[in-house]
Amino acid sequence: FAAAAGTARKVLASSPDNVDANVVLGSYLLERQQIDEALPYLQSSLDGDPDNCRGWLGLGLVQMYEQNIPAAITSIKKALSYTPRNAGTLVTLGWAYIAHEDLQLAEETFRYAIEVSPAFGEGHGGLATVLALAGREQEAREAIKKSRRLNKAGFGSAFALSILLEAGGKHDRAVQVLGNTFLQSPSADGIKLIEAIQIQARRASSKQGPVKPSLPEGL
Repeated sequence: FAAAAGTARKVLASSPDNVDANVVLGSYLLERQQIDEALPYLQSSLDGDPDNCRGWLGLGLVQMYEQNIPAAITSIKKALSYTPRNAGTLVTLGWAYIAHEDLQLAEETFRYAIEVSPAFGEGHGGLATVLALAGREQEAREAIKKSRRLNKAGFGSAFALSILLEAGGKHDRAVQVLGNTFLQSPSADGIKLIEAIQIQARRASSKQGPVKPSLPEGL
């Protein structure tokens, strides 16, 4: 991915409107949590090619980072209109529905992702999270087992398991499970999940600005 980003930069140096190079570099910066830097490249790719599914997916992820979930869902669905059987995009939409607190649509989306790609562990992991949030413990545990058989390092299954452990009063174990997952990287040359969370937290804090202390009542 890093090598691809380097090539994209070289292309953009002589051809700044190249759609593919903008998509590649925007996606790379997005994975590195450089959200503000990624957005212009993704937007440029859509300006040059309004039907670019990767550009729409990237824009949807930016909107999720910005906590603009309705807009993110619209953008991700736009990406899916061009690649309706892309399991990775379906799973992303499923998590957007979870963020939107629509467990029914999230479940339907994850089940379709599994139908499209039964061996994609994150589809089962996302479904497990929905089931755990819905209090359907036995079904959630079955989905966790399937997800972990396919990908032991999957985030969805770890998140679902932490929900079940927390619900069962096993707080320390829930923290340990999530902690181990946060120390992993989703891709070979990507940053760790915990680093991504820290970057996002700093970014959100800087955008909010300094917090003004509240005055005592009556002053």
